Amino acid sequence: MGNGNKIRYLVLFVFWCLLFGIYSPVSADTYESVSIINSKNWAAYIGDHLGYLYDSHGCLHFTPSDIYLLTRTVPVGIPLKIHGYDQKNLPDGYAAAPVFHDLVNSTANIEKYAASFKTGQARLEVYPGLGRLFIVMNDSPVVQVKTRPGPEQYYMAAFYISGKNIRWDFTPTTPTDAGQYTILRTTDHYISPTYYDITIVPFGAWIQKQKGRWIFQDGQKWYQLPAVIGADLDQPYGWQDNDYYDFNLDSKGKISAARWANNDFGKYALLWTRDGKTRYPELGYCEGQLLYEQTVLIKGLSVILTFPGSDSIEACIAHNDDFKVYRDVYAFLSSRGEVQPASLDPVSCSYVRLFKGFKLGGTDNLNINQQALQAFKEVRADKLTGNEPARWRTRGLYNYIRDIAWTFDKWAGWYTMVKDDWPFFSDLRVKLRKDFDKFGIYAPANRQLTLERILNDRLEFRQFKPPPKI
Repeated sequence: MGNGNKIRYLVLFVFWCLLFGIYSPVSADTYESVSIINSKNWAAYIGDHLGYLYDSHGCLHFTPSDIYLLTRTVPVGIPLKIHGYDQKNLPDGYAAAPVFHDLVNSTANIEKYAASFKTGQARLEVYPGLGRLFIVMNDSPVVQVKTRPGPEQYYMAAFYISGKNIRWDFTPTTPTDAGQYTILRTTDHYISPTYYDITIVPFGAWIQKQKGRWIFQDGQKWYQLPAVIGADLDQPYGWQDNDYYDFNLDSKGKISAARWANNDFGKYALLWTRDGKTRYPELGYCEGQLLYEQTVLIKGLSVILTFPGSDSIEACIAHNDDFKVYRDVYAFLSSRGEVQPASLDPVSCSYVRLFKGFKLGGTDNLNINQQALQAFKEVRADKLTGNEPARWRTRGLYNYIRDIAWTFDKWAGWYTMVKDDWPFFSDLRVKLRKDFDKFGIYAPANRQLTLERILNDRLEFRQFKPPPKI
């Protein structure tokens, strides 16, 4: 890591010492932003706005905060029952079970539930056809969690379409297996034997180049980076195939360090077993893409909540490129595709128009892959042709179009989240500004990074602790 980056993090460390009580001349009860940040259930709020959890190859997908909750509270060895997709009706009382993240707002809450689940006759029940997991104690549902299982029907995912070329997944996407299991263990870093190169690097781990060699951090140690990732980072900045964040560039504009965001299994995982010894191939986790999206969303929020100047929403959004895109997507969808800002990919816009039934133009017909168009028509008409492998590809092409449209829905939703709740966010801006002055944190970049850390902590239910009185 370069000297500039070391200095940056040293300065941040000093600020964190200030924030968390090594020294502060200010009375803790004068920090108005602390009460706002701690009282709001950020995990529930952000989790409810993240949108589509993404299809799996048969695993169970959760939001980042929900899988954190599960891995912190579910005891090893308790039963897990995964019902069939045909189970569309819940037993009496299940639908009314409270949503887990609505009940938790601190680590103390988590510890209470963890202790409770160890003492009762606890079990997990999953209803894939309804997208729900329940924690049941003494035959009564205690809490429920939203989940995204594998699809009901097999399909072969299309990773990327460029012109007439289609890049396919090497294995089909399949339903989640029904059956009786027990929880084997939980982990903060699942390493997949199938996707070893991208999962050996923990999500969010620092990667840096030292003496011409790429290395990554895992805990307190550094290891050699898989060559395929190093080759990706050696490409010109902005041309990377994988997802990263917090890029550091050297004096020549080349990447010298970044955080890894392309671990498909995210940060936390829940593993189960059928025989009590061997890990079952399917598992529960937050899709890495969703965790990356949450990371970027929190970064954007931290910018618009700390950047100096006007407290109007448009002035604040103007300081963050990601939120400007979300705003442009909102404009595109609100106009039913008539307004297409230059920031949006024209090909993606064409697929969204197709999926949502907006009016298509001449350019759209050129942008849309004809094989994908035919697949879209077949699925919508429920008249798939060809043998079973051909139908897998037809569903995969349809889902490729669907995923682009649902991603647009996500982005527009993040803009409307801020727009609709701007009275809350603008009030928080004002109080943060006052409190950062009291903390002695003045630079916009340092304010942004500090708030980003606080919000990410809150998404794992840790309370923001102000400096103590002295």
